[in-house]
Amino acid sequence: MFEPLKKYDVQETRRIARAEGEAEGLAKGKAEGKADSARGMKADGVDIAFIAKYTGLSAAEIEAL
Repeated sequence: MFEPLKKYDVQETRRIARAEGEAEGLAKGKAEGKADSARGMKADGVDIAFIAKYTGLSAAEIEAL
């Protein structure tokens, strides 16, 4: 009925938490980099469609910057 509990492994838990944290940090940094690039291009008068094409951001996201 119930599966036996796995032995608590501190090292494995730390490894998993670190990997998840690194992945989250990389994703957040990548998104911030795209936003920074788009913000700069928008300030220079680059067309929103062009910015969207090369940053992957939506027109609405770019307008909100």
